[in-house]
Amino acid sequence: MATLDGASHAHRVWKETLEYISRFHASSVRQWFGDLSPVELAGGILTVRAATTIQQQYLMGKCREIFNEAA
Repeated sequence: MATLDGASHAHRVWKETLEYISRFHASSVRQWFGDLSPVELAGGILTVRAATTIQQQYLMGKCREIFNEAA
């Protein structure tokens, strides 16, 4: 389980990631991105919770490289 400080860092990194993607890859951004929630940041990997399987598939299939670039 993430610590409070770790969770805070995950939220900050997620916010920065969304800002980067919105600026440089706006066509990939979906309205529901704001509903995604960072779970933890561990070992350089940011885990994000998606509400649906369709969202998860979109993120993994269409956004993986973009998220890696943003990191």
